[in-house]
Parts: sequence; structure tokens; C-alpha cells
Amino acid sequence: MTDKYLENLKYLESGNLKKAGPYFAKHGYELESAYCKLLEDNLKGAKQIFLKLRDSDLRADFGYRLVSILQSKIPDDPVPAEKLPKFFQLRNFLETDMNLLIKYNKGEYIEKICSYSDILAGINSETYKYFSRVFFFNDFTEFAIHFAMKAKNYFYNDAELHYHLALIMMKQNNKELAINYCNSCLRIADNYYPAKHLLETLTGN
Repeated sequence: MTDKYLENLKYLESGNLKKAGPYFAKHGYELESAYCKLLEDNLKGAKQIFLKLRDSDLRADFGYRLVSILQSKIPDDPVPAEKLPKFFQLRNFLETDMNLLIKYNKGEYIEKICSYSDILAGINSETYKYFSRVFFFNDFTEFAIHFAMKAKNYFYNDAELHYHLALIMMKQNNKELAINYCNSCLRIADNYYPAKHLLETLTGN
């Protein structure tokens, strides 16, 4: 990777598509060009590139499946199960791509992805937590709480989730609930260091 590539990747990730798009197209970076087309609302063009690359690139395969979701009409014509993202794709790429879509104010796309949250949770039980983290770190706290609670109801014994809920409660200035979630995290995994450290900070012990 050249310095120029990394510079333009930063442009892409920070919301400067006008600089990044032409560079990636000119220099043959097809995966990045596909994402630029996606962010320009050229779903058909993005999907064509993802299709070309998907057999040899897991990220491109995820991109292809993601665009299929964005093009779908739910509940009338949902994406077939075999065309949905796979377990490891959801774990590795979902949060990154949702963050990028939020950066570019693609609320309609985010809404469409959220409409598949229950289906995707059936593929990867941590999906609700991924949604919650995306919304939390982008300051959409109500949505973060909504999906965190769905995650807790779906799979309670996730120590990382309880720590995440403690962080949400900290942001809400609810110290008592933050302490409670630190404690519930440590009941699930008594050596979960981030929760231990946060609990010490909250209690002064």
C-alpha cells in the first residue's frame, strides 16, 4: 500500500468521496471503487464490481450481499437466506460498513439494514450487539439501548454485551445501572478486565 493509497482511504473513511473516488477508479482499486459507487447511491454499479470480485475477496462478497439487502423490498420481497451475509462476514464487516454509511448520512440504507436485524441475528447471535455498538459510537443512544436490550434478551450470557451496557449507562449518567451491568458482566466472566477497571472507577474501590 502506498502513502497515496492510504491518504485516499482516509478521505473515503472521513467522508471526502470527491477526492477518494476518482483516485481509486483511476488506479484500479476495484473494491474501494465499489464502495465509492455504493456511497454515491449507484447500487447497480457497486454490485457489478462486487460480483466480479466476490469469488476471491470475502469483503467483496459481503458488499454484494449488503447491496442485495439495500435493493430488496422487505417484507414483500426479502433477500433469500442463501444470499444473506454469513456468520463471519457479520462479525468482521457489518459494523465497519454501517459506520461508513452513517458517516455519509445514508439513513435510508441504515433503516433497510435494521429491518433485517432479526433475520441477521438468526445467522449470528451477536448481531444485535453489533447494531448497538454502531449506534452508540455514533451518538444515537436511544437506538443503541434498543438493540442492546434485544441482544440481552436474545443471548444474556455475553460478558462483552453487559460491559457495553455499562458504557451506555455511563453516557446516560446513570451510575447505578452502570455499576449493575459491570457486576453482571463479571458474574458471567469474572476476569473481564475492562469491566473490573470501570467498576473500580465508578465505586472508587
